[in-house]
Amino acid sequence: MTSGPTIQLREFCQRFDVQDRVVRYILEEGHVPDGVRSWPSTGNRREFGPDQAFWLAIVLKLKEMGLKTPQAAKVADYSAEALRTVTQNLGWDWRFLPIKGWFDTDHKYYIDIGDLRYIRLVTDSCPSKRGLYEFDWQPVEGKRCPIQNVRPFVLLRLDLARIAEVLKQVDGWQSPNYSVRT
Repeated sequence: MTSGPTIQLREFCQRFDVQDRVVRYILEEGHVPDGVRSWPSTGNRREFGPDQAFWLAIVLKLKEMGLKTPQAAKVADYSAEALRTVTQNLGWDWRFLPIKGWFDTDHKYYIDIGDLRYIRLVTDSCPSKRGLYEFDWQPVEGKRCPIQNVRPFVLLRLDLARIAEVLKQVDGWQSPNYSVRT
């Protein structure tokens, strides 16, 4: 189980306007966020930390868009890693790190899914480019590597900043207060 503030399954479902049986089905299929037991002990409620809730929200919304759960779980894994890389490793938006419960951002973050075969991160947080910056396409299945000349016929876009906006309302899930040195 996670330490720090958590959200229970019922509240999670209310925030995303979905029946809890839909989420329970995802979990029972074995697509469980890291750190959550596949089968909770009798009498225990399912609770999720910020990283788990963010991952689960991505899977849930992608399922609503028509993706199968295994594929949605792979996209959720990619999304969490891509956000960490861009916001922290590249330093483009240090206040935004959903896997730590830091949901503050003034930027746009999307995951594009092309033809259900390719994924990429899209953001406006690139400091050297105005407008949206589209990272290279990568395969959903297999090894992550950039793929050139991808022009999908069908494009699905998931708004990660909107998911963060919903989860930001959970008590205790705000970015730390950092002071800027001058």
